[in-house]
Amino acid sequence: MTTFNPRMHQDTPQINILDNRGFIIQEQQFCRTKISSAAVIQVSRKKYNIQGQHIHSYDPRFSSQESIANFNYQYSLQGDMIKNNNLDTGENITLCDIEGRLVLQKTASEVNKKFEYENNNSLGRMLTISEQLPDTHHWSTTDRFFYAEVSKENQARNLCGQIIEHYDTAGMVNLESVSLIGIPTCQNRQLVSELAVDINWSDANQQSCRAKLNPTIFSTKTTTDITGALLTQTDAVGNQQRYVYNRAGQLQTTWLKLHNQKENPILTFVNYNALGQKLREEYANGTIITYRYELATQRLVGMMTQQVKKVNQTRLLQDLRYQYDPVGNILVVHNDAEETRFYSKQKIVPECNFTYDSCY
Repeated sequence: MTTFNPRMHQDTPQINILDNRGFIIQEQQFCRTKISSAAVIQVSRKKYNIQGQHIHSYDPRFSSQESIANFNYQYSLQGDMIKNNNLDTGENITLCDIEGRLVLQKTASEVNKKFEYENNNSLGRMLTISEQLPDTHHWSTTDRFFYAEVSKENQARNLCGQIIEHYDTAGMVNLESVSLIGIPTCQNRQLVSELAVDINWSDANQQSCRAKLNPTIFSTKTTTDITGALLTQTDAVGNQQRYVYNRAGQLQTTWLKLHNQKENPILTFVNYNALGQKLREEYANGTIITYRYELATQRLVGMMTQQVKKVNQTRLLQDLRYQYDPVGNILVVHNDAEETRFYSKQKIVPECNFTYDSCY
């Protein structure tokens, strides 16, 4: 049984008031939280400047007070937002250069960030990201980027112009090779040698940066098909995951090969309907998941999980049923695999019920 009652949403329209430029300057929502109560009007207002840019927002808490705006926005001459002041989350400032690249950023937590790029004689790529913490005057270079030059070796690995070394607060990520469609096929991670040391990659010398790293290398390798779908992935300890797809490009089976062990199946079969929705999943441990959908809306109405122990012998692990309201919000989730329990004069039903007000 659902908790949905259409009377909750009776006579609760949403009204938008427009100015002569077609911008919404006032929104009126009629909110009712109980069927027996009257709807309360929630009014939100917006203001725009002469360029049509949104500069102030007043939510229902302050819509009647002209001097208090929840959101205040300022823009640059190019139309980019440079300041966002929120009464709840604070002030954020973002400054860009004439090319639209981020140069300076100040967050509500008083953390400042600045971004450095190549000079005008180069490609203008990002070189460093520096950070200044609250109540300090010291800037630390938290990120530094090195790019691959044009060479035969880099061309053979499709690396020309790519970020081949990214130094961050954990260490360095090295890009070793890229596929023809731009997907990394081999990446190496090295950690900093001393975690207690404040990370600062201020030295632009590549060898000096490498000297701060632990020599242990953790490599991740991937292979993909021509569409970019993942075929295999090998992690830093040598475990390999393999993925198989059907003719429609949908995942069909997955395999796992632990380091120096034989390959074992994980997901053995997936069946889809004409809309690409899963109908059945079968796993190597005997678990089977079946899905049911509503014919008219294609919403998920049932998900059953079973485990096959022997032939014609199954164990029901979970049987979820979903009910929705007319617009698709979940009203009830019931688990038929569990029994209704009674404890301390209370009835505990394996069911979750959800109710919504008229502004949902």
